[in-house]
Formats: sequence, C-alpha cells, structure tokens
Amino acid sequence: MISANGRTVQTFTDGYGRVRLDTLDGLPGGGFNATLNYSGNDRYLAAGSATVAVPNLFVTGGGWIMTPAESIGFVVGKKANFALNVKYKTGGIVPTGNFDFQAKESGITFRATSFDLMAVSGKTADVQGRGTVNGVSGWTFRVRAVEGSPDSITVSIWRDGTDLNGDPTYRAGNALGGGNVVVH
Repeated sequence: MISANGRTVQTFTDGYGRVRLDTLDGLPGGGFNATLNYSGNDRYLAAGSATVAVPNLFVTGGGWIMTPAESIGFVVGKKANFALNVKYKTGGIVPTGNFDFQAKESGITFRATSFDLMAVSGKTADVQGRGTVNGVSGWTFRVRAVEGSPDSITVSIWRDGTDLNGDPTYRAGNALGGGNVVVH
C-alpha cells in the first residue's frame, strides 16, 4: 500500500517483490512524502513501512552547444541550438512540455511530439520521448541535461524501433556555449 496526501492506494509488486514508484499508482504529482507498507505474502516476508520523498521536479533550459568531433550525423564544430521545458503535471503519469534541437549547418531540426519519461537525479535530468526530424515523424530521442559548472546537454536520436542501447542516428553533446540548464 502507498499512502500520501491523505490517500491510500493498493499497489502490486513485480515477480521480484518490487513496487514501481514512477507511476505513483494514481497519486497526484507534485512534492510530497509517500509511505510504503508491505504486509508480506506466501513468497515474501513483510517489510516495515518506509517514507520516501516524491519531489516536484522539472527541467528547463535553452542555449547552444558546439557539435564535438565525436558527434554522429552532425557537421562537427558548428552551433546547435536547443530549448527544453519538461515537467510532470499534477496527477500526470507522463511528462509534458517541449524540446527542440536545431543544427542549421547539418540541416537537422528535431522537435519532440510526446514524452515517455523523465528521471531526475540531483542536478541531472534524463528525458525520453518521440518526435520529428525535419518534420518527418518516426523518431525516438533521449536528452540528458546537466545543471553544473558548466551546464551541459547531450541529445541522442534514433529511428523508432531501433535499439536505444545501440548507436543513434544522431548524437551531439557538449558543455553549453551559451544559455543555461536548470533542474528545479
């Protein structure tokens, strides 16, 4: 059972006895503490209750990078611009927002059309979803935005259906040449 904000919901474990907290089982988004209780079953022992913080996080950023030598599919040493604004709306189970990445000299304009997930760890946000390249749909993307000194961004774009652990069709990442990233 998960309890938060005066509401308790029944949840289920997977085959290893784990509970996924990323969906929050219908609990609202936003910052709050959730208490987890597991009374056990014929296979797993009961677990004591634990309280975890569910933060109210989102990521924003905008600016540009120079495409480095290890870029894939981009002209090296040219400016690429980006705009990023992604968050979970209250009660939402998938993130919303926008992400655009444009490399004029490479002739590539990427625009997110939907988001699948956002994970935040400290000052690093990983966002994944689907979008278009030069207006043509059928692409999956992952962006890692880091608020640091300096801020940085890495963008990887695959054709839909491609193994996301393999080499992407397009990839560029670097410290920002201008702009900023903020993980809220």
